[in-house]
Amino acid sequence: MPSWKKGSYSVVESRLIVRDRLLTLLDASTGAPLTLLLAPAGSGKSTLLTQWLVHSDDKTTVYLPLSASDSSPVVFFRHWFEALRRAVPAFDTFSYNQLVADVALPADAVAESLLQSFHQVSTPLVIVLDDFQLVKSTLTEEVFAQLVDKLPTHVRVLLSSRVQPDLPLARLQLNDQLRVIDRDDLDLSAEELKTLAELTLQRPLTEADISQLMQMTEGWLAGIRFALLAHDHRDARDALTFSASHPALIEYFAQVVLRDLPPLERDLLLCSSITERFCPALCDILTGRNDAGLIIESLLTRELFIQPLPEQSGWHRFHGLFQEFLRNRLQVEAPQRVPELHRLAASWLMAAGEHEAALQHVQCSGDNNLFMGMLQDCCDHWSKAGELPTLIRWVSELPEEQVVRNSDLGFLLICGLILTRKFNQARYYMDLLESVPGEQITGRFAEHSHGPFLEVMLQLFQNETNFRISADRAMLMDAVSQHDIRAFSLAILAYHHLLRAEFPAALEHAQRAKDILSQLGYHFLESYADLILVLCDRNSGRMSQSVQAATDLFWRHDQGRRLSPAWVNAATAMAVVRYEQNMLDDAFQLCEELVPLVSSACATEVINAAYLTLVRVLHIRGEENRATRLMLHLDRVLQLGLYDRFVAQLAHESMRQAFAADLQSVTRVADQYQLGRRLARGVWDHPLAYDEGWERYGLATALWLRARHQYNDASKLLARLATVLRRDRVMARLVVVEANQAVLLSLQGQDQQAMEWLRRIFAEHGQECVSRTVFDEAPGLGELLMAAIKAGLIKVSPLYLEMFSDLLSQPAGVSVVEADDAVLTQREQEILQLLRRGLSNQAISESTGVALSTIKWHLKNIFAKLGVSTRAEAIVHSDYLESAVRTR
Repeated sequence: MPSWKKGSYSVVESRLIVRDRLLTLLDASTGAPLTLLLAPAGSGKSTLLTQWLVHSDDKTTVYLPLSASDSSPVVFFRHWFEALRRAVPAFDTFSYNQLVADVALPADAVAESLLQSFHQVSTPLVIVLDDFQLVKSTLTEEVFAQLVDKLPTHVRVLLSSRVQPDLPLARLQLNDQLRVIDRDDLDLSAEELKTLAELTLQRPLTEADISQLMQMTEGWLAGIRFALLAHDHRDARDALTFSASHPALIEYFAQVVLRDLPPLERDLLLCSSITERFCPALCDILTGRNDAGLIIESLLTRELFIQPLPEQSGWHRFHGLFQEFLRNRLQVEAPQRVPELHRLAASWLMAAGEHEAALQHVQCSGDNNLFMGMLQDCCDHWSKAGELPTLIRWVSELPEEQVVRNSDLGFLLICGLILTRKFNQARYYMDLLESVPGEQITGRFAEHSHGPFLEVMLQLFQNETNFRISADRAMLMDAVSQHDIRAFSLAILAYHHLLRAEFPAALEHAQRAKDILSQLGYHFLESYADLILVLCDRNSGRMSQSVQAATDLFWRHDQGRRLSPAWVNAATAMAVVRYEQNMLDDAFQLCEELVPLVSSACATEVINAAYLTLVRVLHIRGEENRATRLMLHLDRVLQLGLYDRFVAQLAHESMRQAFAADLQSVTRVADQYQLGRRLARGVWDHPLAYDEGWERYGLATALWLRARHQYNDASKLLARLATVLRRDRVMARLVVVEANQAVLLSLQGQDQQAMEWLRRIFAEHGQECVSRTVFDEAPGLGELLMAAIKAGLIKVSPLYLEMFSDLLSQPAGVSVVEADDAVLTQREQEILQLLRRGLSNQAISESTGVALSTIKWHLKNIFAKLGVSTRAEAIVHSDYLESAVRTR
């Protein structure tokens, strides 16, 4: 069955004939790996494809009509992969997102990942890409050149294009891998022209008229359709004696059609031709009227080459040839109106949030002052929304001298380059900025362009844990008076403290940054500060607070601009929460949405969490091949960028999965990441300060030693990790290390000591800290924990047993569902629901009509039954329970 959404094809027009011979030709052609539908504009390629797809119910097809935005590989691959997954939900491939583009992943790596995915699909598949001439990326063409050469036999590609694509067509045709349907095939026959004329005019043409039309148009569909539209207008007889080339045909017939339109309709067509797409509200602005909706409806009944956009209700576009004619007529008849029309369109689109389209129109107006003012407004919006690649693309096109002298552009450009890890480009602009005298720099960031802020920001993001902000510089940044810079400085200081495991300082600076960023409207950076707050609570072992903060963050952004950069930050935190709560389906769905949106502008923690959480959930679901392919892809990305810290996290996850497989896999991962060499160099012998990469490589090495039964060496290594983690109060990671230590004791026959070790973990950290992460990163923990529960050394709530029922076998005599003391009464359930809504005790009392003292008594019972001690913990655990009941 066909699959479409973005740019989906519309219903076949009633006045178009079904060309059976071409449908049969297409059916036969798609037996080859590649079919090329190659013909000029107006030849009926899209119409033919629409008819073929409608009549091809027995085929699984992926149809994607391309637009100008698909010239970007990121946009093209996102649209294409979305269409592939709609047709084949099980289709599994990497996401060519902005992160991949930023590190310039080569075409052969992209093609290799795609080929692996196509080989996993058993369904016969036809991929149809319409208007392929709009793909102007060398990378995209190189990927297709490699794909068509190696596609499995059940996958076929059909490309429609006005120009010959840069593919090895001669070789493919020589090897019988290519079928071409060209203009000669698409031109109408006399019989088809006769049928089309009867449908259009509701009466037959004479044989002489048909012969004349064939001679004049040479069967070219667009020319024939224009001629038929003009036939009932004035000078129709002259039209049928006209002889000219294709462009002149369009010019002549369109003039005939346009001349007989009512003035209002004619004016709307001319004015709206300056836009790539239009709607009634925009047309009202362009024409100065308020009846554009009615006029557009009237024009649609005339079938004047106006096409609705199925993916955007209420929006339309012109056929390319007709739009070109209208633009030319406007330029001839009223050239003085063109700049003003572009200015009007720019202002309307800007107000509608269509920032790039607005900039394109204001460029066409030739008003440079208006363009610069609008660009500054756009940069302000993009910096606040986190749309940094867009900001970089537009500002980078300006003369460098102009950029650095305008701090509203140059300062934000440098910040964007640093956040997207384009460090060399950032340094280049910083050096240019340094050469400009301060008094010559304009804009609201002028006085801070030569200060320490940019240098500190660059050094921190480039060197991460190897960079230390001096006390003097920290004080200087903390004392900045300009609000924007002050907020940025506080966020950077918070991140710096987070990397160094200085959580109290990180919390303080992140909260202050968040408050100011929220007031200034920097939603992306505010979510960045929120992430730091979540991570500080999590790493410090305050799991309930971390879960509640992540949940609040997600729901706040999920109600607004979903899929925005700020939403990506919030949703990543939520995906990790759902995974740690063992709500794997929820985590999986979020990660599937997240990974295509991840870019190098995301916080580094987001890049890591989005990819590796999906990898881990896939592995748990038994989709090892897909998890492995995603890790290989991530490894390519990380090796091409400055991501050492995340390579260590990938190494740990690779070792964790290898450990679950076999010793050969473990050895391969150890060799790949040189764990033996690191151990021999004494990397973990003399730790100085906490470093996340140091810890993750250490855990990977401990698993490698354990797989080789070198338990003593593994225990010593874990002890060194634990010493640093405890000293620096990185409690969440300490739980993982200590759980591994407990399992090692058990493996060495010291079961009693192992269970006692585990008891101390639960006593110190609480059951909420022993999450799915701990079970997965300490293989064997589940069995040991159940032994300790059966021995009466550890008590966990029935809810905890329910939550991790797939990891824990139920101890004898305990039933979560039947245990009377674990079941909440109807009144207690009502109070818990009000608690989840954030109501105070007094508000709950007023809502239920129950005395305040009784409410407090009920809450005490609820806490006892859920095994919690605070309101926040009760709310979090009630979410667990709701999920467990829903999935049981």
